[in-house]
Amino acid sequence: MFSDLEERERAAFAPDPSTKEREEEERIAKKLREEIARIRAMHASKGENMTSATSREFPGVRKESTGTARPGVDKEKVLKVSWEKIGEDYTAEGLRELFSKFGEVEDVVIKSAKKKGSALVVMENKDAAVAATGSVSGHLSNPLLVLPLQPPMVTEAPSASRSAEPDKLSNLVGAGYIAFEDAVLMKLQKAAEKRK
Repeated sequence: MFSDLEERERAAFAPDPSTKEREEEERIAKKLREEIARIRAMHASKGENMTSATSREFPGVRKESTGTARPGVDKEKVLKVSWEKIGEDYTAEGLRELFSKFGEVEDVVIKSAKKKGSALVVMENKDAAVAATGSVSGHLSNPLLVLPLQPPMVTEAPSASRSAEPDKLSNLVGAGYIAFEDAVLMKLQKAAEKRK
């Protein structure tokens, strides 16, 4: 009887397994929240340090922004510019001047490298980016290679509808050549009539 009483007493003071599991889960969740907060704080301070380090490392080159650029920038407005690091080098201000001929420049970011220089130039709209892609050359001694970051999307809806309609002449081999021959023949006939 005495042993039975001691056993009941131990059972009463012993922690409940479900309570023990709940406390363990709460402890793990608290530890996880603390770890997440620590990592977020570390990334936030690292981002601030990177911004200040970039401005210290490259005093003549900085990220310029007019405030209109946002993280979700349309990639069709962004140009990738590269050049060889020979002779005269390009600055953010110089690139801004070169590309301002084609429209407003929202942002210029220069990436530093030993052999090649490169930059991202964000134009105001897609048309300005396309115009700049076709014609900017930079300095004669150090020309720029200007490419779109993402080529413009081409929609081919009209050609899809045209291919859905079976055209009898387009199924023939050389149908385009025959049309060309007919046009040349008509021109020759008109020229012969003029000579008479």
